[in-house]
Amino acid sequence: DYARAAPLQPVADQTYQYAGLLILAGDEEGYRKFCGKLTSMAGEPNDEFSAFVMARSCAIGPESDVQPRRIVQWAERGVTENKNARALQVLGLAQYRAGQFDEAIQSLEASNAGNWPALAKSQNDLVLAMAFHRRGNSGKAKQLLAQARTRIDEARQRQAGEPVNL
Repeated sequence: DYARAAPLQPVADQTYQYAGLLILAGDEEGYRKFCGKLTSMAGEPNDEFSAFVMARSCAIGPESDVQPRRIVQWAERGVTENKNARALQVLGLAQYRAGQFDEAIQSLEASNAGNWPALAKSQNDLVLAMAFHRRGNSGKAKQLLAQARTRIDEARQRQAGEPVNL
């Protein structure tokens, strides 16, 4: 249903949801193609929200058929008006994908300093761990990975059918 509806809708939260669904389903080729189509369907984002959604959608997978620098530019537009924790998270992830590890660390740490639940910060901790590893700081990377695992474990279901606490 998403595959049929995605090309008919403007860039919105469902765009990101579909990109994530493709990754969760293991359809990496479909994800890459969707991100490539997204740029041709939507063109250049005409507002900060569309830029944010396109960056978020194309940065969550390791390869998206979109130049990493272009994704960073979209994420930067998304942060221009919205310096909130989520926008900074997307910028940090885009920077990580583009090999801008120092910038990614700065953005993700700023995101973690923002006002959002501690458990949600586990998403940043995972990318921070990878960025610190790439910068050669394996001790900090291991510390962040352990912190992410602890936070993720806190969010797990305690009983079947119980919602995830995130």
